[in-house]
Amino acid sequence: MEACHDDESDANDINMPGPSQPIMICWEKRGKIQKTIPNFDSETGFSDEIMNMDDQSPVAIFLALFSVVIMESIVFQSNIYATQSGKNFSRLTLEELILFLAMNLTMGVKRLPSYRDYWSTSDILHDPYVSSLMPVTRFTWIFGNFHLNANTLMKKKA
Repeated sequence: MEACHDDESDANDINMPGPSQPIMICWEKRGKIQKTIPNFDSETGFSDEIMNMDDQSPVAIFLALFSVVIMESIVFQSNIYATQSGKNFSRLTLEELILFLAMNLTMGVKRLPSYRDYWSTSDILHDPYVSSLMPVTRFTWIFGNFHLNANTLMKKKA
């Protein structure tokens, strides 16, 4: 995509207005992009590990897929991220993260327009179960500082 001008002399005129001047976009057609999608030929369904579990409750299956090691890493990275902000905060714990994840799963079942609505004073929106688990301010803090990876490991944007 490139900018087009009706009169090339206008493009170099320093007396012409800059960003407020409309820019004409010239689109050029390129050939079709061929994407090769490999055939999926693997087995589907639950793994033998899941099928052979003694406890196949939803919580047990969730914890088999989303291990405590992963959650401890999220707690660690979230606390590092919060520390980098330079503000005082109460450190996230593993128990709080588990509660936060459970609340999000519950919120996915009973959907409201905004997550803050679960703590609303409106009888129509308020959810006594979710709002009793954690204050909205703490939920918002965790939501804003939830981090999966160290920023120092991210590739620099060009």
